[in-house]
Amino acid sequence: MHLPTSITNPAFNMRTNWAVSKAEKVCLEIGCNKGMMTERLAQNHYVVAGDLDPQILKTAKKNTAHRRQNTDFIRFNAANLPFRDKSVDSVFMIDVLEHLENPVDALKQAERVAMKKILIDLPNYDFATTLYPNMLPEHFNEPSHKQRTNARTLESWLGNITFLKKTIHGSYFPMPLPLVAVSYLLEAFFKAGHVKPKRYHFQISCEVLL
Repeated sequence: MHLPTSITNPAFNMRTNWAVSKAEKVCLEIGCNKGMMTERLAQNHYVVAGDLDPQILKTAKKNTAHRRQNTDFIRFNAANLPFRDKSVDSVFMIDVLEHLENPVDALKQAERVAMKKILIDLPNYDFATTLYPNMLPEHFNEPSHKQRTNARTLESWLGNITFLKKTIHGSYFPMPLPLVAVSYLLEAFFKAGHVKPKRYHFQISCEVLL
C-alpha cells in the first residue's frame, strides 16, 4: 500500500488503494458519487458506475472524461440492480451501506450480479463513540447516514447472503499527511496485539469472496 498524496483526506486514499488492489477485470461501482473511486479503478479496469442522483452522475462522468473508454455511467437503485446474474467480476460498495434504508437488499443484489467478490467499506461508529464520547466527528454526523454501522452490523448483514469467505479489518487512522507514518506504526502494533477492528479503527473494510 502506497502513502497517500492527498493532504485533505489521506485516509480516503488509503482505503481507495486497498479497494483498487482487490479489483478484478470488470467492476461495478455502487454509489459512485463524484467519480473519485471510478477514476482510480478505470486506470486498469472496465468500470460500470452508478448512483441515484442524475446530477452526481453528470459530475462523475465529467470528472472521468479522460477515462471514457473504460467507464460507463448508469442511474440505478442499489436494491434493484439492472444487470444480469454474475455479469461483473467485482462489486464495490465504498461508503454506501450506511446511506441505505435496506442494506441487506443491496448486498443481496451485489451477490447476485458479482462473480468473484464484493468490496465494502463503511464508517465504524464504535470507534467514534469510544474516542469522541461527547461529540461525533463530522464524517459520522452526515445527515444522509441512515445506519450507525460497526463490525457487528456488517457481520449481521452478511449473514443474509451466501459466500465462500470474508475478511473484515479496519483501515488506517485519519491523520494529517506528516503523521501518516505514525498510523502505520499504530496499525502494526494493533495487528501484533490481535486487537479487533471494532474498537480501534475509524473505518471497517471487508472483502467478500463468492
